[in-house]
Amino acid sequence: MAEFARVFRVQGLDSNATPRFQMVPERGRRFVSLRDSGRGATVTVDDPTVCTVTEVGERDLPTDERQPPVRGERLFRLNGLAAGTAFVTATGGSLVAPLRLEVSVKTKRQQLIAFNFLRDNAGHATGRPASLAAELTATLNYIWRRQANVEMVSHVLRRPRIDQNLGNPIMLPQGSLGTTGQTIADAGLSTVDLNVFFVWALQETGNTSDVDAVTTLNTAGSGSPGTCIFEDRAGRAVGVTLAHEIGHHLGLNHTGHRQIDLMFDFTDQRGLNLTKDDVNTANP
Repeated sequence: MAEFARVFRVQGLDSNATPRFQMVPERGRRFVSLRDSGRGATVTVDDPTVCTVTEVGERDLPTDERQPPVRGERLFRLNGLAAGTAFVTATGGSLVAPLRLEVSVKTKRQQLIAFNFLRDNAGHATGRPASLAAELTATLNYIWRRQANVEMVSHVLRRPRIDQNLGNPIMLPQGSLGTTGQTIADAGLSTVDLNVFFVWALQETGNTSDVDAVTTLNTAGSGSPGTCIFEDRAGRAVGVTLAHEIGHHLGLNHTGHRQIDLMFDFTDQRGLNLTKDDVNTANP
């Protein structure tokens, strides 16, 4: 079957969308391949003020996480010129019918993050080291910058102290911050987009499942900072788990996601993929 396919991993192509969808950063580039029956086809873009398309060779590709090459595939560079949507179309040649790729050129969106390493007055404290922030920021941008052109900026590292016994675990009502969660949120900075609070242990009242984190939903762009309370035992792939929580901050939920997707519901079982809807919600 003829198809537009990804050339590199984790670069914003949704192969499950119809037509397939590719995010391209404004003043940036992405690469796609035309596979199977693409020989002799003419490839054009309907709005060259948004995006241009240029056929390239294997030697023109940058160094990145290359998908296994496919015999006979044709490679194309997409250059993002201005925010907007354009459609790349392949016609003629050995194609039975025209083939389309939706291209969404995205302006960079930044999110300033304060990493807060929390302690209380009863001797409870997160065990996470401050050096973790740089590693986490790199993982967040590997997922979010490459696929949605949303850049996470580690704005400040802090060690706030709550002058009360928060308990072990910290207990929050199911589905909300409650009084204790709001006390933690109030210890954050008002000048950032998101406060991430690392805590020792976290659980929700009445929830029989293990709770790794609680994040206020859809707070990006609201004018008030979001809050993510993130426990020390939040799985093995900590950066991926935090990237998932930032998805909630950006307005995403679990509904309709597959196991390959970042917003799949289960810790350490999810993938890195952002869908077309994820990208367009996180970076409208």
